[in-house]
Amino acid sequence: MKVQLLSNGQIEVKSENLTLTHSNIKGNKFNDCEIDKGQYFETVKSSDERFKPLFIALVNFKNSKN
Repeated sequence: MKVQLLSNGQIEVKSENLTLTHSNIKGNKFNDCEIDKGQYFETVKSSDERFKPLFIALVNFKNSKN
């Protein structure tokens, strides 16, 4: 699992073909979840169980920055 802070302030968490991108815009938090299907990316709901470990990594990353 790879967690990185992007230059635009977003946090990106990647694991295999799953990508979680967390954005905080004017206090509003957005989470985009995508699955790399090879030739295209499928956007899925953030409640998808496959993304649970990525959200845990995101929270741990944010907590380590405080």
